[in-house]
Parts: sequence; structure tokens; C-alpha cells
Amino acid sequence: MPVSVEAAESPWPRLLLLLLMVACVTLNVIWVGKAAPAFGAFDEANHLARIFAYAEYASHDGADPVLDQPVQWPPLFHRLAACWWAATGYSHLALQLAWTAMLLLLLWAVYLLGTQLAGRWAGLIAAVFTATAPEVANYGRAVTLELPLALSVAWAMTALGRSEGLRRKIPTALFGFCAGLAWLSKGYAPVYLLGPMIVALIWGGPRTDWKKLGAANPWINALLAAVIGSAVAAWWYGGRLGALLKTLGGHVAVYHQTAMQADGSWSVAAATWGMFGPLVPILFLVGLIVLWPRRRETPFFAELLAWVFVPAVVFATAPATYSRFLMPAIPAVAILAAIALTRIDRQALRRVLTVLLVGGAIALHLGLSLMPRQSAQKLHLFARPPVTLPGAYELASRAAAGGTVLVVVRADHPYLPPGMLGYLVRLADDNVVIHLADARSGETASFDDYLLDAKSVLLLDTTGQTAAFADDETWQETASRQWTYGMQQYQLTFFARSDD
Repeated sequence: MPVSVEAAESPWPRLLLLLLMVACVTLNVIWVGKAAPAFGAFDEANHLARIFAYAEYASHDGADPVLDQPVQWPPLFHRLAACWWAATGYSHLALQLAWTAMLLLLLWAVYLLGTQLAGRWAGLIAAVFTATAPEVANYGRAVTLELPLALSVAWAMTALGRSEGLRRKIPTALFGFCAGLAWLSKGYAPVYLLGPMIVALIWGGPRTDWKKLGAANPWINALLAAVIGSAVAAWWYGGRLGALLKTLGGHVAVYHQTAMQADGSWSVAAATWGMFGPLVPILFLVGLIVLWPRRRETPFFAELLAWVFVPAVVFATAPATYSRFLMPAIPAVAILAAIALTRIDRQALRRVLTVLLVGGAIALHLGLSLMPRQSAQKLHLFARPPVTLPGAYELASRAAAGGTVLVVVRADHPYLPPGMLGYLVRLADDNVVIHLADARSGETASFDDYLLDAKSVLLLDTTGQTAAFADDETWQETASRQWTYGMQQYQLTFFARSDD
């Protein structure tokens, strides 16, 4: 049943959206405070290490971190985050709040698109479903590039929804600009946007528009969007497209090999249920069942389906990270479900389903936010377990007190760069001098110089070579912490100069 004009103009949806945003900020602050400083996963530790590197580069001499930046990770958000982190006095909470602000902008985009398609109440419900989805909540609290990507994709889709099938020039240009920002978030952003764009181009309006001249021609506008998006992203991808395609192709091959080795235990349905919990699949089924018979009179329906299905198919062989790849498509599922709830003819059934789904989503979100992280991990409703690194911040603080710290990493893990611990040391003291050494790539010539200059050493090790420092009379092992992540044992040791 269409939303009435009175319901659409009610001020309550906007007020409740504001309340939702306040609740998201509050819960995120509580979450950070429960385990700060901690990393949501090793992937987050890697991004924090890069933010640390850019912050150090801005205030000290050295090599530009962009020189070893992976091509699929544009440095835009790392640089912006580093500037913000340094400007706020190297505050972990301030950095987390910056990501929370991006979450609020994501919810605003979802609300606007839902409102345009089915009224303010649908926009509000879509925003609630998006905010309470476990993976959105997870990456809304983790300093990774998933949330900037989801935010940019959502705003691009909001602009596409207002373009009337690429028939309006200004919204189409905004779509191209936001698509460029999405591409500057992560290299595989086109996977989420090309499908809906093609659908809008072909089925977004009468084909007679194809013969028109000027701003009403969708082909001309599609070209305009492509030019704008390419221009926005050209400063990073110019000359790197070949490397990007090679890198992404290699990732797809690895994902496919991993899936083939799963001996039939891997399936898209099982992964979606296991990583997102029951909420997201149920919302998608409700949206599909209710709206499919009315697909012709439901605006933007095909574009929303493309938003979901294209990444679901492209990344179907990525078992370990499937939820990460699907996270930017969750707003589409939320909007489909919200529109469906407003289209149910029987008022009683509509109210019951709305109360059950919205209430269940909020209850699940509150439970996951307020329970201990370890309990949330055991429910398997978050993609990957948290890495609390027990005692790491304590040792970093003690090392920082020495004035000059050398951080050495011998951990056999691609997402454990030395900057992860450098970030913790900088949190403890914003004036301490920090040197980094990654022993996995060979101890460079400057390593000995760093060692002579250092007053304390933090050594993260999985190779059993801690004794190399322990046997040196110059250094005295002062404290050590151990923890297990997956099948790997990690040891963090703090050494102080014995002559100090």
C-alpha cells in the first residue's frame, strides 16, 4: 500500500533518524571504551599501521609510505585519517569517531534513497536495518577501508536513484563523482556500481530517450559519469590499471583455490547466514517475496537487485572475506525490505512484520554491542574475532617512557607490520621517537643504528628467535606477554637497556 502524503510528511521519521544516529555514536563509544586500544582484526591493525606511517611521515623525515602502498588500497583515506589523528593529539577515540561519522553519513544516504523510493518511514526503516546489520556494526567500529567504500557506494547509488535512469545530468554527474570516491576507497569498487549503472541505462526509462540530443540522452550522461569518475580517481590509478587488474585477478584466483579446497563445506548461503546471522538473509527474502510480483511498479527495483547480486556472484569464491565484500551491498537489502514493508496491503500483517523485524534488528544490535567482545565472537555474528592483544598497550606505554623505542616484528603474518605496535606506542606518548624494523624482510643496514639509538625495544615474535635479544648483555628482558590467534602463537617482549 503506498505511503500516504500525511505519513510521508510526518516529522517523526527524521526525529527517530536523529535518535538512531545518537544511539550509534553512544554504542560505538561504549564499544571502544570496553577494549581500547584494541584492533577488530589484523586487517585493522594493518590499516592503523599505515595511518601511523603517514602521520610519522608528515612530522618526520623518511620515505613516503605511498611507495609501498598496495595498488588496490588508494592512500586517500589513510592520509586523511593520519592528518585527523595527529590533529587530535593521536587519540584512538578521535580516530574511531571519524569512522563513526562516516557511519552516520552512510545512514543518511540510505534514508534519503529509501525516502525517495517509498517515503520517510521506509527511509527510516532502511536506515535502522542498515545500522543494525552485524557487519555494518562491525566495520563501523573498525578502522578499515570497508566503511569508506560502503559510504561512497551508498551516496553514488542515492545519486543514481535521483538521475531517473541517467536521464538527468546533475544527479548523473554526482553519481560519477561518488563512484570515483568509491574507487579511491578500494580498487574493486566498480563491482558494486557498474551493474546498477548498466541496468539504469537500459531499463531506467524509455528507449526512445536514446535518440535524444543533449542532457536527456542516457548514453551521453553515462559517458559523462564515466569521465567524471575516472578523472576523480586518475591521480591514483593513472598508469596503474594494469597492475590493479593483475592484483585483483590474483586475489580472485586465490579465493577460488581456497573455495575448491573446502571439500564442499563452502557455500554462499552458509557463509551469508554464518557471517551475517539470520537478520540480513531474512530481510532480503522479505523484500524479494513481497516486491517481486510488483517489480514493474517498484522504482529502482532492478538497480537494487543488481547492487546485491553482482558482488554476491563476483565474490562467491571468497570464503574467508565474503562478508567484507558483501557489506557495501547491505543498504540495498535494507532498502528492499523497508519498501516491502510499506507495500504489504494488510495493515495488521504489515504492522506485525515491521515490529518483529525492526525490534529484532535493534535487539540483536544492542546485544552484540553491549556484550563482551569474546561472547560476540562465540556467536559467530562478526566476520572475524577481535584481536585485543592483551598487555600490548601496557608494554608499549612502558617502552615509550624510555624516550626512544625500536619496534621489531618477526611475526609470520602479512597483516602484522611494525607500525601496528608503533601506533600503540604513539598513543602512549606523542613525543617519543619511534623506529620500525621488519625482520621478515631482512634487517637493513639502518637496523644497527636504530638499535644503538634506542632506549627500549619491543619485539613481536612468532619465530622463536626472541633469544637473539635475550642473550645480548646490552638488553635486559623486562616483561613479556603471549597470546594465541587462530593456530598461531605470538609473543611480545619488552627489552630495556641494562646500562640505563
